[in-house]
Amino acid sequence: MTERIERLEKKVEAIDSALSRLSESMVRIEGKFDVIALKFDGIDKKFDSITNSLTDKIELSNKTISDKIDSSVKLNESTTRANIAEAKLAIILAIPAIIGAVYTAYRLLSKQ
Repeated sequence: MTERIERLEKKVEAIDSALSRLSESMVRIEGKFDVIALKFDGIDKKFDSITNSLTDKIELSNKTISDKIDSSVKLNESTTRANIAEAKLAIILAIPAIIGAVYTAYRLLSKQ
């Protein structure tokens, strides 16, 4: 019976030793996970910073482009209005010339 107890004690000691080594390994792994988590947090913060910076730059670019488009549209509108005004003026000035030409043709035809 003592032999059996001794064998069981050896097995218990072996299990205890294995559990001790396993516990130490788990502590080392947890330490590595902590280091990785810190590195990941640093990378995450850098990524957030870069994302915010790029977002600000994109918003500024969008505002600049939007302002340029608005000014271009206003310029096109004013050019179109000026062209319409010139066309109206040309029509208004052409009406007396047409009337004069018709009158002159009438006078020439009525003399004959």
